Amino acid sequence: MGSAPMDENLAVMDEDEVHADRVAAILAAVGTGDTLRLAGLMAPLHAADVADLLE
Repeated sequence: MGSAPMDENLAVMDEDEVHADRVAAILAAVGTGDTLRLAGLMAPLHAADVADLLE
């Protein structure tokens, strides 16, 4: 775990929503339990966007 590279080149936002590629990467990190990658993917997101992902 934590061995996957950070996806710094993934777009953060697509208009007013979190970019679909970033959402897919977040879901993959959750699915594998890769907390380090998950933290890196979610770090640039605004708190409201994180809340939207949790819904």
